[in-house]
Amino acid sequence: MTLRFRSLLALALSVAAAGCGSTQQVRYANAEEAYQRGEVALERRDYDTAVQYFQGVFTFGRSDFSDDAQLGLAHAYEGSRQYLLAANAYRAFYDVYQDDPRVPDAYLGQAAALERQTTNFELDQTDTRSALVIYQAYVETFPTHARVPEAQARIVALVDRLAHKAYASGALYERRGLDEAAGLTYERAFNAYPQSGWGDDALVGVLRSFTKYAEASIPARQTERFQRGLAAYERLVQIFPQSPLRAEADTWAERARTGLAAVAAR
Repeated sequence: MTLRFRSLLALALSVAAAGCGSTQQVRYANAEEAYQRGEVALERRDYDTAVQYFQGVFTFGRSDFSDDAQLGLAHAYEGSRQYLLAANAYRAFYDVYQDDPRVPDAYLGQAAALERQTTNFELDQTDTRSALVIYQAYVETFPTHARVPEAQARIVALVDRLAHKAYASGALYERRGLDEAAGLTYERAFNAYPQSGWGDDALVGVLRSFTKYAEASIPARQTERFQRGLAAYERLVQIFPQSPLRAEADTWAERARTGLAAVAAR
């Protein structure tokens, strides 16, 4: 038994134990029977039982059914919405069976499982970032694979989700009247995700927040803060000339220019 396969066996046993909880005792005489019964259980959506059978394949050492059983584990965990366990199972597959033609699909399976772990942008996005890294690694490693367009679409969607999360943080500060923090957070959101669907929102947020911040500032600091807001407006005009937020941005830019002129007239 190779070191890589021993590691897979240990992972399969520990992950299965973590995912199953209290389940019925399953029986099988050999690796083939364990695998076939796992497939039957998976087909009828009895995911906990399928996990036990697929895990049982590995108790007989490496066999002709080990690779299929590893993917079976991943599918069973996905079916039961245990997405982190599914991601680990996909990762174990492509780590161990590196020459298998299904390795590219295992990359996508891992990324999709991590993506499903956190679908609400308001929650912690650690798994979304991990999924994004894996999708990008897949595209770079398998540039001619048939599913590259699918992965590229998911990359765009995940970047948009992360941008939404970043924008929402700025909006939260703004709702609380913390205009400086809001402006800085909107700036970071734009700099991190400039081409996302939230890029123009972030720039308008910078303009709006720094204009309000400047108006509430002491005279000595107003000029630089109005100018910071107007710099965001200029970026908006250049990068997003057709933005649906242009009318709102024009209104805030005029307000900032008026404030700037008032400072200069003193």
